[in-house]
Amino acid sequence: MPKEQREQLVIAVRNRAPPNPWKTFRSAVRSSRGTTGIPVQDEAVLELARLVDDGPLADRLETAYGRLTKVLALTIPERETIIRALDDAPDGLEELRAVLIREHVGRKRSGLT
Repeated sequence: MPKEQREQLVIAVRNRAPPNPWKTFRSAVRSSRGTTGIPVQDEAVLELARLVDDGPLADRLETAYGRLTKVLALTIPERETIIRALDDAPDGLEELRAVLIREHVGRKRSGLT
């Protein structure tokens, strides 16, 4: 598929793991159920997969990229892994790190972790 026709992958942050992690949550980012998300450029998704020190998460990111997944939900441990991997975030992933940290701080404030 030509690069200009491909939609960006939105990494969705959910408070619970989805029943089917490959399900496309088209309305997840727009819902008011405590879900936030951020579009991530193709190259940045692949860079993120390279940076994380979790093989299954790296595989999920690469598979989501390959399957043209529009929205990918992350579990809490996956979010924490990404935050650690993006300690010195490369271009294109700074905003993802900021969103994940904001969500993590909010969850701690609310006593959810």
